Amino acid sequence: MPGTEFQISGPIRMSYNKNGSFYDIDQGVAPDYVIPTPDQFYDREYLTGYINDLLKR
Repeated sequence: MPGTEFQISGPIRMSYNKNGSFYDIDQGVAPDYVIPTPDQFYDREYLTGYINDLLKR
């Protein structure tokens, strides 16, 4: 389902070290490219134009 989030846990906590502090990665990541509205997730014409614009960069 579009916009659905999943939380997955395990016995090992994943983290990274930055400036001497540990940060866990459970918050997720920000997307590199954002599709503005859920209606555009399955709009092939919009997605084709969007991808083609990304390839031109």
